Amino acid sequence: MKNAWELMRDGDRLWVKICQAKYYPKIGFWKATNTSGASSLWREVVKVRHHLMDDIRWEVNNGRKTYALSQPWFPNWSVHQEFNQRDTVKKVADLLDPQTGMWNMEDLQRLFGREKAEIIQNDVKIPTPECEMDDRLIWQKSKTGRYSVNEGYKELDLMTVQRAAGNIGVQWRVISKWNFIVPKVKIFLWRLLSRALPLANNIHRRIRAISPICQRCGQENEYESHCFFFCPGSRRVWFEGKLALRSHDQPLDITQAFTQTILVLDEEGIKVYSYTLWELWKGRNEVIMQHKQFDPVRIKKAVSNWMKEGYLENQRNQNEQQCQRIPGYEVKGHDWNLIVDASWQQSRKTGIAFMFYEHGAVTQWSSNFCEAYDPFHAEAMSLLDGLKMVVQKLQEDQEKIVNVFSDCQNLIVAVTEMNTDNIPSWRALKTVQELIKLYKSWTHNIQLRHVRRDAVQPAHLLANDVRRTMQAKHGNTFDCAYLLEMGIDLELDSNYFEIT
Repeated sequence: MKNAWELMRDGDRLWVKICQAKYYPKIGFWKATNTSGASSLWREVVKVRHHLMDDIRWEVNNGRKTYALSQPWFPNWSVHQEFNQRDTVKKVADLLDPQTGMWNMEDLQRLFGREKAEIIQNDVKIPTPECEMDDRLIWQKSKTGRYSVNEGYKELDLMTVQRAAGNIGVQWRVISKWNFIVPKVKIFLWRLLSRALPLANNIHRRIRAISPICQRCGQENEYESHCFFFCPGSRRVWFEGKLALRSHDQPLDITQAFTQTILVLDEEGIKVYSYTLWELWKGRNEVIMQHKQFDPVRIKKAVSNWMKEGYLENQRNQNEQQCQRIPGYEVKGHDWNLIVDASWQQSRKTGIAFMFYEHGAVTQWSSNFCEAYDPFHAEAMSLLDGLKMVVQKLQEDQEKIVNVFSDCQNLIVAVTEMNTDNIPSWRALKTVQELIKLYKSWTHNIQLRHVRRDAVQPAHLLANDVRRTMQAKHGNTFDCAYLLEMGIDLELDSNYFEIT
């Protein structure tokens, strides 16, 4: 797969040029096949090429490097696209109308058909031939956009888990690596997927005198999927919880349900999912052993407590010294201060917000709704929105110094060091570059600082609200009723600005 990645990039390395001249001089890498006398290296590359096909895209900037017919550069690009041999050298930049600078629809329809031509027109950014930034190959499974053997191995590992949903050994390999889950809960998940929990249906198979009926609802046999998903009390917990999961959509097989769910969740989602299963099990045992009433509200609160405390609660003694606070930034009342934050969810719905303080009191605030590819991209957009407002202020008074606070350390380091090599998301590259350009022009007036999350809580509440309502809100000193309704303090609390 690493060799396939190098071949796709059409690099200047000698072995890449040899393969290109020998196996696909005219038709392109994606359409090349095995030929008689092909080397073992080439045969293996063709065999694994499909693993990369769905996740490879050319990011078109000036359109001068991407071949329109032999390289994937738009959604639903097909490797089986038929084309004439004389069109194989056509670049994406050649598909523009030279007079208008827009897509030439006649060429697009002739080469790709009407349906795909409309996809290109609606979903692909029009390249700028005079742009200095070349097109580049992107592997969308990577945060950096570059393929690496390490990340490729992880991706194949997840594909193996998906194919072998019933293999508990494969499942345990994944679960055991979750350092963000308490060990006793990981053991519980292993027992659940092994069907080793003492559920009524499992006990009935060994002791016929024990009824297999669920003691909570008295309607069905108590097997794994019923206990954790289909029982009315469990269904309510999932539907009203943070994941808003509809239990009736889950597969009957518990391992399939578990695998399909964790593959689409991020780290925080997996924590919510795992701790919800754990608390459902504890709630079920309280009904049977202590004759208590099943309480979905208590279970949801317990899951929230896990999310707040997590590992620190279970390793309090070991981590006590690491959690001590040290003196942080001093927030001076006469300075201008800006706090920014973002709220993001997997559907890309994003809320960004900032609050601007003068002499310790809020004088301007704003929250906007947008779409971001990932949490880092969302944080970069919120910082950019806030800095643009600050620059307008500084143009009026260039003697002022502004403290800008964000809880995203990677973003602050990238902007202050003016280096984008180590940012965790390639999708946020252009936003970060714009931030660096803005910061570079006002370095003497803007001080970017990383703080803990509590310090940006007011901006976080605004961002959360706009993400849910999808309605942007703005205000100034005389329009703070909305902030008061949200329970946001109008004064800057310097006690928050410490580092843990």
